[in-house]
Amino acid sequence: MSDLPALDYRLVSDERTMRRLTRGAVRTLGGTSLVLAPSFLVLALLVWALDPVLAAFAALIACFSLATLALTMVQLRSWVREGYAPGTVATARYDSVIRLADGAREQQIPYPMLLSVRQVGDLVVFRVREAQPFVLPVELCPPLAQQRVAMGIASGWAPQPELAGFSIERRLDADAARAVVDAALQASLRQPSTAFAAVFAVAAVTLAFLTGGPVWGSVLTLVVLILLTVPTLLARARGVRALTGEVVRSRFDAEQFTLYERGVITRRPYADARSFRVMGAVAILRFRGTPAPEVLPAELFPPEVRGRFSAASAPVS
Repeated sequence: MSDLPALDYRLVSDERTMRRLTRGAVRTLGGTSLVLAPSFLVLALLVWALDPVLAAFAALIACFSLATLALTMVQLRSWVREGYAPGTVATARYDSVIRLADGAREQQIPYPMLLSVRQVGDLVVFRVREAQPFVLPVELCPPLAQQRVAMGIASGWAPQPELAGFSIERRLDADAARAVVDAALQASLRQPSTAFAAVFAVAAVTLAFLTGGPVWGSVLTLVVLILLTVPTLLARARGVRALTGEVVRSRFDAEQFTLYERGVITRRPYADARSFRVMGAVAILRFRGTPAPEVLPAELFPPEVRGRFSAASAPVS
């Protein structure tokens, strides 16, 4: 890979770019609702003649799924607007690693961190090991670049990361990995769409019992709960295994900070953090234009640098 010429691409974001990225984010992050809504609508139609009450419960779950999807789309559009506001210049370079940049943010991703790359319409979807997938406009990853990424994934080769200047280092043991994964899970459960799902589930089960409704109503609700919770529990176990033994690093400069985690180097200005808070042994950062929070050991952020996030208008606790 190192002897191949670099591939460079550039894109200036506009309203159309944001709409495309929002659609792609919905496909990759809102998959459960996309499946549940049409499935239960079909079920409602099929059983209407046999059991109108069961059909009503199925239709109710379908409406809930559509509402959750709509709320997710509103959230994702807000995140995309923060990361790809019109006029933002985004670049991608494919050499020994993938180098992505938009605005003042930079990221270096080794090819072995990816599971696959696939074009879907005018977007390219990257599946990442033990992490959420991400999407890029096809202008930043055309077919030639997709071939390069596929070659890098197949080779399994990654260069030595550029670690000069990292001042703080921490190796995660099983307890630290579990704390990081659990904090990330708790943060995701606080998302409005997740809270809405929990309230709906409790209300549906309560209604079924209070009204003496059919057992099928409770069964359908439990099926939805299983579909929503089992993948989360499995992902938690995989996440703990993947992080145990990993080395994470941090570096703090005057205007920006750099994080190293699982081979990925991310450089951001302090102003890019919407919030920063320490909860026990972990630090939780929420970045503009990113749906999921970044959760890292609090030891990576010494007390003397936490005030820099506050100076950048991010609340610190």
